[in-house]
Amino acid sequence: QVINELVREHAGERSARYLGAVEEVLVESANPKNAREVCGRTRGNRVTFFAGSIDELKGKLVRVQITQTHPFYLRAARIRGEEPW
Repeated sequence: QVINELVREHAGERSARYLGAVEEVLVESANPKNAREVCGRTRGNRVTFFAGSIDELKGKLVRVQITQTHPFYLRAARIRGEEPW
């Protein structure tokens, strides 16, 4: 119990550093809990969720701005006006 709480606390502190940052995310899949979102990973291997179509974005790098941080994942908004590559 104590170890799990410490891990969650430290992971939350590490994730908090990303708030407001612009990151590139490699889109891997749809969010299994929300079909209107995709899931990918930053260059630092952080799982990140943001609105988008998996049919359009799978396998592409997308620039996003981190809007929320959680101990084990991030939430973001896609930066509009830039095409995924």
